[in-house]
Amino acid sequence: AENMVGIAVALAACALLAGVSALVPIRPPATPLIANNPYFSIWSATDNLTQDWTVNGPNGVRQELAGMVSIDGKVFAFMGPTSGANHTTDVMFGTDNSGGDLPNMPVTLDRPDWRLCQAMCIENPDCGGWAVGGTAAKATGCEDTPICWLKGTPGNLQPNPCRTSQNIDRGTDSLPVRATLTQESVVVHPLTTVYTFSSPVGVMLEVSFWSAVLPDNLEAMARPVTYVTFATWAVDGKVHDVKVYFDIGVAAVVDSSATLVSWARGTQGTTNWMRTGAHVQDIFSETNDQPNWGYVYAAFSQDSLATSCIGHAERVRTAFATTGVLPGTDDADAPVPAAPNGPVLAIVHRFPAVGTSRLDTTVVVGVDLIYSINYFNQWMPPYWRRNGAEGPDLVAAALADAPALQAASQQFDAQLESDLLAKFGPVYQTLCALAYRQSYASTDIVWNEIAGTHWQFLKEISSGSCLSTVDVIYPAAPLYVLMNPDLLYRLMVPLLAYANNDTYVQYNLAWAPHHLGTYPIGNLQPDQQEQMPVEETGNMLIMLAAIAKTKNSTDFVDPRYWPLIYSWGRYLVTTALDPGNQLCTDDFEGPSPHNANLAAKGIVGLEALAMILALKGDAVNATYFHGVAQDYATKWQTLAMDPSQTHYKLEYDLADTWSTKYNLLFHTVLGMDIYPQAVLDLENAYYAKMQNGFGLPLDNRAVFAKTDWEMWAAANMPPQQAQQIFNEIFRFANTTTGRVPFSDWYETNSGDLKGFRCRAVIGGLYSPYLVAKGL
Repeated sequence: AENMVGIAVALAACALLAGVSALVPIRPPATPLIANNPYFSIWSATDNLTQDWTVNGPNGVRQELAGMVSIDGKVFAFMGPTSGANHTTDVMFGTDNSGGDLPNMPVTLDRPDWRLCQAMCIENPDCGGWAVGGTAAKATGCEDTPICWLKGTPGNLQPNPCRTSQNIDRGTDSLPVRATLTQESVVVHPLTTVYTFSSPVGVMLEVSFWSAVLPDNLEAMARPVTYVTFATWAVDGKVHDVKVYFDIGVAAVVDSSATLVSWARGTQGTTNWMRTGAHVQDIFSETNDQPNWGYVYAAFSQDSLATSCIGHAERVRTAFATTGVLPGTDDADAPVPAAPNGPVLAIVHRFPAVGTSRLDTTVVVGVDLIYSINYFNQWMPPYWRRNGAEGPDLVAAALADAPALQAASQQFDAQLESDLLAKFGPVYQTLCALAYRQSYASTDIVWNEIAGTHWQFLKEISSGSCLSTVDVIYPAAPLYVLMNPDLLYRLMVPLLAYANNDTYVQYNLAWAPHHLGTYPIGNLQPDQQEQMPVEETGNMLIMLAAIAKTKNSTDFVDPRYWPLIYSWGRYLVTTALDPGNQLCTDDFEGPSPHNANLAAKGIVGLEALAMILALKGDAVNATYFHGVAQDYATKWQTLAMDPSQTHYKLEYDLADTWSTKYNLLFHTVLGMDIYPQAVLDLENAYYAKMQNGFGLPLDNRAVFAKTDWEMWAAANMPPQQAQQIFNEIFRFANTTTGRVPFSDWYETNSGDLKGFRCRAVIGGLYSPYLVAKGL
């Protein structure tokens, strides 16, 4: 029987999402399929899933997900490039079959040209067989040309005058099938990406990739798994036999095609699982954002009409393309190089009687890193491993929870989208839906055995791979504090512990750290920091204040950290008004002495500390830091004012300059009053003159924008002006030729990609929602 629970959930989900269908159609710069953590992040960088292989989000390296479907014996691709997607090859047709064991010869395709000829022959109903080279080919001078012959009178193979250029496959560059389903739509929700396909034979297919990144469910949120739900139904009134093929390879957990990999399979309760990974596990070894340890898993329920196989990609895919079934045995030649033609974990689910009713099934893919973080020689496992669980336990638990989590995920998507739509309209709603999983996929939740609790770490993707960079956490903070302020604190604790000398490193600096090391290893000495004293100190205090405001309490702060927090306040008293020649988070633009926006952060940071201390019950120090912050904010307005009196400067001593004062966001969020509204009004009026067709530049030094910061600025704008920013960012995302996961750095005059991809900071898009919703 089919998964009737899944059907009920899917129908309920459709009903829920129907109420928030205002999502604006968008061509995402890249589409999230798997977005769980920095190492398990697979995206589509094309409009259609059959245009090219899926890729790793952080680095763009090919990481294959493959999908095919057999409908009444006819095979179509729906994910992965098809035969001829990338190459054109001359094909010679012959007149007839000269005999032998063709076309039913054993499929042992160890030469790419054999496979491409077979692929073409499969597409031609008059094809009697296929071959490569041979006597006849040599006689015509076409020794290396694939030759296919038509059904006819047996005889010697003779060239046919019909010689054409055909788009057909080369090796493992594409799937061994030419026909494709028609992709009708793709819709990205916060937790779910839904593709809908039609076929020329009256059957529809819907493929949903969803991750239960539910902020109120730590267990589900911490699991590095993605669910893939396949749903099918007929639209021609007939009944069809449908088989859906899906596979995932090993690329997510190896850093080189030469890495030797092996595989295994087993059962866990009612779950069938398969896994593959490096034959020799090199824990914490990473190259170009690729780990060389851990295992990729694929799992499905034993009570489903599914079969599975672990084998070389070409063998397994070709078997399904030619016969509609998987090979009966797994490959047994491990270990083998990861690529080309490395192992895939393949699952085929059969729907023997597809009619007008929707039928579905769900598989789980996941990654087991064994250990996630090396925090100053303390190896920290993933959170889900805290009680001794291993990979099979992970996927079995995920599959068992799938019906409930799917319902919860669809409810979450519907509620969040409804709220975003009501507050800011469909364009903003669509942007935030695209940003959600990307931001959380830069993080990983681990178990700290010594502390007896969970911590969270972040990777600074595409800009240094730093571990838990404070000025990358900070721009994402609007999303994090909205969804789960407790988890934001767990993201800050490793930094607090480091600065508090809780590790073997003696942190002897008066200001907050920039980061902890290079992901996934924390081992940084203080003199190895990229020093951003006011930047990071202000960031830490502001985020602590935001958490405290959501709780109306400071009880969440470990008492050991109070002396450190006070010391950071004292440091800002000496530096916040004029930070001198310090770096700020926009370090890619170089030093900016006497930076007005950086000073504003320090001043807001002082007021944030005052608010924290007031909640703590320390009225004396709260009054002191508030007084300093108020005094500095007043002086700032004079120091930063441009001679034109139309705006505030980039740097105190540079007239005729300007910058986006995004650091005033939390002045609004936290309900501060040290800056008058007139400051924001003046800035907003000036920003309106500076906007280009694709957004608001960061400052006068260049025309590029930081997507996160311009959205922070928009949160403090009047509604009509903010909507213009939403529209411009949408225009960038919808039209840029930079096909990477939502970038936060692009040119505002052209929409061209400047740099950065797949970064957590895109969570900053939630800043207008944070202001509207409040803490």
